Amino acid sequence: MLGMAVRDFAHPQDWPKDIEIQDRLIAGEFPLYRRHKRLLASDARAVWMQISVSLLRHPTGEPHRIVESALSHGEC
Repeated sequence: MLGMAVRDFAHPQDWPKDIEIQDRLIAGEFPLYRRHKRLLASDARAVWMQISVSLLRHPTGEPHRIVESALSHGEC
């Protein structure tokens, strides 16, 4: 998953909520967030995961990179 875009494995029905939360993260409403969401496995079935997302910023405060990690519910 390293180097892949979240959209490559995010469930398509979750994209609108993902974009909304990402926009709020970039706007500085919160420094990070965690939530449960569906990700697509390599066989295209939906798998529920707990994700943690944070935003790295340049020293100037400008957004630099979004970092996301996922933990399967079996590992929670």
